[in-house]
Amino acid sequence: MISTNSVIDVFARHRVAANLAMIMMVLAGLWAADRINTQLDPSVDWPVVFVNVSWPGASAEDVEQLIVVPIEQRLANLSHLQDIHSLSRTGGGYVRIEFTFDADMTVALETVRDRIAQVRNFPP
Repeated sequence: MISTNSVIDVFARHRVAANLAMIMMVLAGLWAADRINTQLDPSVDWPVVFVNVSWPGASAEDVEQLIVVPIEQRLANLSHLQDIHSLSRTGGGYVRIEFTFDADMTVALETVRDRIAQVRNFPP
């Protein structure tokens, strides 16, 4: 094991060794900085599923009560669920389901499809 005092003694006696060590550290730092992966806007896959609903001619209240609320109730207890946002408007609406980043989105998407398919009282 090398003691701190012996390293200091070597650099005190050999001034070139200290300068070479410093130059090597600076070069290693420049080389590493050149290899760092940087992006201005990194691409992120957000764990979100959107459900769009179209019901031409229906009021926003009907869309909310007959379509959006049953979907929200059916999806309320999904695993890795973070948040549910919905919007109802005249003629349709949408539900935005956010999951945690550790969720398997393939499984989450299939679960959302299955649960929405189980809702039986949608308007024709």
